[in-house]
Order: sequence, then structure tokens, then C-alpha cells
Amino acid sequence: GHHLGHVFHAAGLHQLAGVFGGHAAMGAASDAGFTLFGNRFVQSAAATAALVGPGRDIIVDGFKSLKNGVPNMNTLVGVGTGAALAVGLSQALGLPATAAWADSSHLLEEPVMLLSVILLGRVLERRAKRRATRELRALGSLVPKESMLVFDQRGVARNGDDPSVRMLETWNDFETAVVRTDDVMAGDTVKVLPGETIPVDGEVVAGRSAVDESVLTGESALVAKAHGSEVAAGTINYDGALVVRARSSGAESTVKAMRDFVEAAQAREAPVQRLADSICGPFVYLILGLSTATFVFWQGFGFDTFKDALVDYSYANLESLAWLSSGTSVALRYAVNVLVVACPCALGLATPTSVLVGTSLAAKRGVLIRGGDVLEALAKVDVVVVDKTGTVTQGRPAVVSVESEGMGEGELMGLAAALEANASAAHPIARAIVEHAGSLGSPGEEGDRIKVGEVE
Repeated sequence: GHHLGHVFHAAGLHQLAGVFGGHAAMGAASDAGFTLFGNRFVQSAAATAALVGPGRDIIVDGFKSLKNGVPNMNTLVGVGTGAALAVGLSQALGLPATAAWADSSHLLEEPVMLLSVILLGRVLERRAKRRATRELRALGSLVPKESMLVFDQRGVARNGDDPSVRMLETWNDFETAVVRTDDVMAGDTVKVLPGETIPVDGEVVAGRSAVDESVLTGESALVAKAHGSEVAAGTINYDGALVVRARSSGAESTVKAMRDFVEAAQAREAPVQRLADSICGPFVYLILGLSTATFVFWQGFGFDTFKDALVDYSYANLESLAWLSSGTSVALRYAVNVLVVACPCALGLATPTSVLVGTSLAAKRGVLIRGGDVLEALAKVDVVVVDKTGTVTQGRPAVVSVESEGMGEGELMGLAAALEANASAAHPIARAIVEHAGSLGSPGEEGDRIKVGEVE
């Protein structure tokens, strides 16, 4: 409340400031009842420790940037907190110009509060980065770490370009060895068994199977693959063994290209982020100028002109009149207020974090976003046209309703699940039937004794 009150102070809106400042004044008075925390030297030590401890890197970076002529967001934080601490300490220690102020905690709490907000924002930003990193690792984990490389009797890796070897039975006669997927080179041949994830992008040279490509296309229907068919890393082979000639190395798969795409998207700045970076320098100089002008105004003639209004404000908010003892004390208070409230914390922290989190969460849900500029442009989109089923759905079928005559839903689903039990691992619709039956408590254990006689 006290911090927000300073915002209105800096704008000259003292009546609104009183709503928030009054509560802070009463809170400070009650705190003074505690011998330890009400002691001005303890408060001074705590505030100093906060700035030279957790806030040290921010403040040092801010002043270095100012010294080099390229001020940044940290510059305002450093100047604002440093000025507030300096005035608060001089007040607490009874130095001239500030000794008459009634409560030193007002200026000592400002730098600590501001640094707390900044540091909390950066902690949240780091958490978002760690979560984004986990999402990208999960995207890369779609590709198995190991592959089954095919060798001939001489121990030489077979090349899938050999047109004389097209029968799966022939490939079964060759030796295989488990190797790291990243070590598979273009032209090498790998064997993929039913239920395994295809490790490389390539072409089928032997075998027939059905492949689940929903991870890339969103389509739940299995795609038939045979000799000459293209397959992609990260897709799942279902009901037959395949021999695949790698089109590229294991380290250059489609899924890994997607991960690199997302990482590049996170590095692209949104227009609002570029705007924040471009206005940062001029903005810092503007605020420093406004703070100086505020000090000159109140020191020069503002104090004498508006002293009665300041007295009325202090009475209305139960504040001591000691801070009105001189124009210098008033000028310092308002000049520091301008520095403190001008720190654009949200602009500096929220923009890069939102781009980072947005692109990572979208990638996890199968949406690739080119960068922060695209995210920002989405705010202007009114209509989205989707090309096919599976693009915005989960990509796997589910039973939504059951219509039956003369038989309960549980009994019917139990029979259906028993019939589909053997196929549930390979076919998405069969899997949906078995899962729905299980949710009804009808798993269909008697599948081996059920035969299909006649279908009308």
C-alpha cells in the first residue's frame, strides 16, 4: 500500500495517495511497538543487507550500464533503490536535511520492496526457462536413444540401397547390433520391430506394417507402410517388422529439427520486446531528468507554494508533520519516489517470459510457433481455419456413446472388448473400445473363447 501510495504522490494525487499511505503509516506505528523491528538501526542494517546481498548483481549491472552510456532496466532499479537507501540511512542516522523526518522506515522499506518484486519476477522467469527446457527435452525424447543396426556376415553395416535385398526373411539372416541412434549415418539400415518407435527418417526397404504418425500429423488412423514408403523418426511401428534405410543421420531427424525450430523461435524477439529494448536507454535518462526536475521544483518554490496542501494531507493520513520541516526533505522524498515508481518491471520481465513459455507449451501440444512476433500477431486474429480432424483434437479415438438393444452397455462393451483384445495394441479404434470397456468394469477376459460367427 505504501509503495502504491508513492505512485500517486509522484503524480501529485495526494488524496488518492492517502488511501494507501495511511494504512502504511498505521502499520509502521504498530511495528514500532516491537523493540527489535522498530529499531531504526536494525531496519537500516536489514535494508543495507538486502541491497548488498540479493540485490547486488542488479545494482552493479545497472550502474555499470549507466557508466558505459547504455542504461538498461537495472539502471533504474539501481538508482532508485540506491537513492532510497541513501536517504533512508541518512534519515535514520540523523544526518542533516533528513533528520527531521519522523519515520525512517518509509524510505528504508522502498528499496527492499522494489528489489523483492524484481527478484521474484526473475525467479519466476528462471522457473519458466527450466520448464521450457524440460518441454524441449520431452520433445526430443520421442526418438529412441538406441537403434538396431543391421550388419552382414562380415560385420559390415548393410546399405539399404542394395536392390537385391527386399525380402524381410533375407534381412532376418543378417546380424544386428544395438547402437546409439545419433551414431546411425545416412544410408545405414536399421530394423524396427512391432511396437517400437522408428529411430530415423528414411525409406522402407523390406517388410510391411502400419505406423502411427499422430505425433507429427495429428491423425489417429494408422498408415500402411511397405517397400518404398517414407517413414519419420518418432512415429510408432505397430503390427509388423520393418527394415528402414536412413535418409539422414540419427542426429538430424524430423523430431530433432522440430526441437531446434522451437529453440530458434524462443530466441526471436517479439516487436514489443524490441520496443522495450529500444526505449530503455532514453526512458532511463527521461526518468533521471524528471527526478531531478522534481527535486528542483520542490526545493525551489513548490514547498512554499503547496505547504498548506501538504499539511492537510499529513493530517488526513495521520502522518507526522516533521517531514515538512524543510523544502529539502520534501524535495528528496518526491525525487526518490519518482525513481522508485518508474522502474518498468513488467515490461522488462513479462515479455521475454511470455514468449518462452508460450512457444514451449505450444510445442508440447503439437503447435510450432515461429517466434514471439507470431504470438503477438495472434492477438489480431479473429478466425482460425483448421484443415482436418486431429489438428486441434487429441489425435486418438474414444467411445463417446453406446446404443444397444436387449443388452446392457457393460455387457455389450465386454463382448466387444473381448473381440478386440488381441488387436488393441495395434489399432487405435480397438484400443478405444478396450479402454472404454475397462472404464465400465467390463474388461472382456473371455476373449480367447469368443469367435465371430456371422455379422448381419
